[in-house]
Amino acid sequence: MNLNQWSPQYEMNCKLQCSCISWNPSPSRLHSPLIAVGSDDPNPASGGKVFIYEFSANTHKWTKVETLVTVTEPVHDLAFAPNLGRSYHLLGIATKDVRIIALKPAKEDPTQNQGSLSTFEVRQAGQFDDHGSTVWRVCWNMTGTILASSGDDGCVRLWKVAEVGTSGGSSQQSGTTGMSQHTARYFKLAPTAHPAHVPWH
Repeated sequence: MNLNQWSPQYEMNCKLQCSCISWNPSPSRLHSPLIAVGSDDPNPASGGKVFIYEFSANTHKWTKVETLVTVTEPVHDLAFAPNLGRSYHLLGIATKDVRIIALKPAKEDPTQNQGSLSTFEVRQAGQFDDHGSTVWRVCWNMTGTILASSGDDGCVRLWKVAEVGTSGGSSQQSGTTGMSQHTARYFKLAPTAHPAHVPWH
């Protein structure tokens, strides 16, 4: 691979300083390529700090299709979950806490032109403040069923999706349900027994 042959192809002006990006890894041709961009702008008055861009095969341009207006704190990391057969996308966000956002493509309008930009139903699938401090990194496992997060408290925490109504580890969590009342919520998979005695690296 000759690195001298790489050249800029596209440019997206996000208006705010950018701190992190994530490609949507969905292999489905039904989903257009997506990129999530996070900003660590500290000013809450700047509005939403996560932007979703979609690539249009017709215009060969990246266009902003969503701004997550509920995330107004600085964003340090974000990650799309691997999409293995889901009808919606999951985005993990590291900010003052851990957020999990579900983006479900809206039903297609038969009157719309083919190749028009997507619209999404955006819902919060989870919000967790167990770190009690700034969260710096989030990362999904290969199947998109477990989210790992790390923060200033010196802990790594794992979050797993569980069907609503099942027993086990969900008593501490206040995350909202996903795309419907029959989807899922997240619970802490690996609690820390002694958070005050975690060795720093």
